[in-house]
Amino acid sequence: LCVLMALGSMVAGAGADDQTSEVKASSHVHAFYYGWYGTPSIDGQYSHWNHAVSGARGRQFPGGDDIGANFYSQGGCYSPNDKATLDRQMRELRSAGVGVLVASWWGRDSSTDKNLPLLLDAAAAHGVRVAIHIEPFGGRNAITTREAIQYLIERHGEHPGWYRAAELGNRPMFYVYESYLTPPMEWAETLKVDGAHTLRGTKFDSVV
Repeated sequence: LCVLMALGSMVAGAGADDQTSEVKASSHVHAFYYGWYGTPSIDGQYSHWNHAVSGARGRQFPGGDDIGANFYSQGGCYSPNDKATLDRQMRELRSAGVGVLVASWWGRDSSTDKNLPLLLDAAAAHGVRVAIHIEPFGGRNAITTREAIQYLIERHGEHPGWYRAAELGNRPMFYVYESYLTPPMEWAETLKVDGAHTLRGTKFDSVV
């Protein structure tokens, strides 16, 4: 169904040119987006730019000019809570023909949950849609994943930036990272038609 583009923080490259609006974004091109970054000027501190150094106890990258990544973002250290940054990133995605942004989500009240309304607004303004990448948040299992899907659809399902797969029954789409952490039989209870806690046939039915 999809050509997946794992852009991550590299989405923060140089600004898109003025022809962005002429590029036809495809709903078959999905780009994974990680909104877990933070900066002192926007968020009060660095977040995720300042990784600990692997194998070096007590050492940590400070952020700023020295970050925990092999490549330095051309846009510098940014915050996804900055509207100007989001606007630039959505223009860049659109200029690459990306139609669907797949947002990393770490559970209720996480930074990625709190940032989602801003992300949806920015995406919608540029004709990009947002799907959700459900990470292994604390306590995640088949039942809590179902609850998360219900929560996200209830909160955002009517937003113009929310992605629904038209060719798959107009259903929302959710990616589940490290799904193997939950046994298949437990997933069946949520995802099979006859599962005890199934999404199928409900208003929360989704492509998972």
